[in-house]
Amino acid sequence: MKVQHIAFATLALVAIACAPASTEEDGAAGNAAATEGASKSFTLGALTVTKEHASAKVKAKEIDADRPDFDSCETDVDYLTLKGTSHDAEINKLLRGEWELPTAASCEYPQSYGAGVTITLLDPEQGLLAVTEGESYYEGGAHPNNGTEFKLIDLRSGKLLNLGDFVTADSAPKLHDLVNKKIETSLTRVYFDQPRFDQGGKKRNYEVKVLPAEDQEMMKNFAGYYFTTYANDKEAPEKVENLHDFTISGTGIRIDLANQLPHAFGGMDASYKLLWGDLQSAGVLRADNDLVARAKAARPKQPKNALAAE
Repeated sequence: MKVQHIAFATLALVAIACAPASTEEDGAAGNAAATEGASKSFTLGALTVTKEHASAKVKAKEIDADRPDFDSCETDVDYLTLKGTSHDAEINKLLRGEWELPTAASCEYPQSYGAGVTITLLDPEQGLLAVTEGESYYEGGAHPNNGTEFKLIDLRSGKLLNLGDFVTADSAPKLHDLVNKKIETSLTRVYFDQPRFDQGGKKRNYEVKVLPAEDQEMMKNFAGYYFTTYANDKEAPEKVENLHDFTISGTGIRIDLANQLPHAFGGMDASYKLLWGDLQSAGVLRADNDLVARAKAARPKQPKNALAAE
């Protein structure tokens, strides 16, 4: 499970969600409370995007005597559904993910799971949809496990895209070098341990600056985790088809390292944009499909905040 600080400005903020209603069997247990929120939609040409919400809370069978207050399995989720493509079923399966609402039968030990979704790109004309899914999973430890899942979907094929759909198979080392150069030069939000106040009394939680050299090296290490695989005690460049922590816009590909960061560093910005020109100069763009051209032409078409949270 993953939610992290999404370290980039989204092209359009849209909080959305959906989930199945509880079944009669769930309710028969007598200790389950499931709710399903009213749906909310917008239409864009032949495409309809729908937001719904679902949650459930069930008493756990086994409870830690030292944590009697943490006694339930609770799920509170958001996701979106689409209607109007030739691949609605495949796309909605990808968008929903693998979570299930807890039931009396499934809830052995207390746990909490929450998820929300933000659209970062929707362009039906180019057939592209990009979303980020923030997740949080807690089992009673010191803090939740947080992360972000990135999904880029080709609406024309119903396929979940990976970085290998845009760049050549042997390009991981070159991409790693490009990200390291961005780490050295990019202005980044660096969050304070405690809020600070400027001379006018305005509270500030971060400052924007180039990372100090020590932090640059640390972030380069995280980039190394992203672009490197380890097998039989040997390092090798990761296969680009295994890389999903990225999103696109008309101007380039943004690599996000948030899921590589330890929990203590979760407040740091960790995303780096590689412009199409950078990628072209590095000789890594694929020319055997139309996805790069479609991505370059893509623009967010959905009304801003059309599915904003209630």
